[in-house]
Amino acid sequence: MTSATALSAPIDGKLKKAIDVAFEDVLNDPYSAKFTYDRLVERGAGVGVVCGTVNAKNKMGAYVGKRVFTAVYVKDTAGAFHADPKVWDEGVSMSDISVCGNGK
Repeated sequence: MTSATALSAPIDGKLKKAIDVAFEDVLNDPYSAKFTYDRLVERGAGVGVVCGTVNAKNKMGAYVGKRVFTAVYVKDTAGAFHADPKVWDEGVSMSDISVCGNGK
């Protein structure tokens, strides 16, 4: 069973760090990234998806505007998080992505 809930508390610092590190290989300028973490979808114990937005600089040094991202994560037996992020194309909203649920 899948449950989608809006984040009511700050995201776990270790999970946020795992997402930040995973984005280093995805973004042109990961150090300029500004994230919002809007939804947490739990898929089981230590497994889920974080849905949010990211705005980062492109190769020309300009911010590209907020883009929806999803980051599938797992928490290993040592308590470390591992994330696999994806940035969606411009114009895609969170409600367009079924894994993010409808936020209700």
